[in-house]
Amino acid sequence: RAAALDAFGRLTHTRQDFYAHSNWAALWTAQQGGPDLAEPEEIPICSDPLTTPGLRLGNASAVHYLACRVPVYGRWHVRHLVPPDDHETMNLDHPGRGPLFPFAVAAATKHTAVELETLLRMLARDGGTAARELFLGDLPAAE
Repeated sequence: RAAALDAFGRLTHTRQDFYAHSNWAALWTAQQGGPDLAEPEEIPICSDPLTTPGLRLGNASAVHYLACRVPVYGRWHVRHLVPPDDHETMNLDHPGRGPLFPFAVAAATKHTAVELETLLRMLARDGGTAARELFLGDLPAAE
């Protein structure tokens, strides 16, 4: 069970990072007239990123990543040297990153729920109710 939960956590973390490190929330709120005119609960999930015009993901740079973590210098580096499409400038990892944070959280939460429901349906289909309940922790693990 622990290995299955770990694997599911890695999968959903990747999905969640998509919303925190892309412009999905910015694109959607712009269509609504801006974050002040939109409700986080209404943001849809991105079911097909390849067909979304204007969708961008933050580029990762080891140099910028390391430089941004140097005490005192890191903040200056982000403001003056990191390009706008970099992972460091696009991230919505915490509320201090701006008004799009709740939208990224809402979309990530919705997508996680979709992934969980899909997995539970597959477990029930392929392993029966016991497999589903074992994953959820409703039954003790077999010795």
